[in-house]
Amino acid sequence: MSNNNAKYITKSIVSTIDIKASQQVVWKNTTNIKTKYFPETLFSKFFNIPKSLKAEIISEGEGGIRIVYFNTGKKFTQKITIWKPMKEYSYDLYPEKGFTILHFFELSSGLVRLIGGSYQLINEDNFIRVKLTTNYCIRKNYVIFLNFIAKAVIKPFHKNLLNSIKKMSEDSFTI
Repeated sequence: MSNNNAKYITKSIVSTIDIKASQQVVWKNTTNIKTKYFPETLFSKFFNIPKSLKAEIISEGEGGIRIVYFNTGKKFTQKITIWKPMKEYSYDLYPEKGFTILHFFELSSGLVRLIGGSYQLINEDNFIRVKLTTNYCIRKNYVIFLNFIAKAVIKPFHKNLLNSIKKMSEDSFTI
């Protein structure tokens, strides 16, 4: 989703994790996530950050769709913009209307909006490095305050998600 509105500034947060599993296993667990290992933390409960339940590819390839389901009954729809199997996929992100965090931040049309992201799988000698990027935009008038909050929410979400992918991948594969 492009951000053409001059009242917003676009930012990105990047996180990585190293996983000892095959590229195929990591790709499978990155694209179609069953988040049985995704913990609901005290932080997420207190700040009303929904728990991801699963993510599934509805249609592969550029222009394809991936849907992420949450314990609130809300979902994110991802429109795939880059699809390089076993290596990378990027997407524009469309949170369902009414998807809120921190009790009052509406992510599809509010002061902070989630707009896209990507996963990259980098094949190292004995592991796969997964790089997760989330792109978001913030209303310019509030960028200093809201960027701090966005980082405080997205970074722990990345950590939990990447740890979940690592656990699923390493539990199903032995090098």
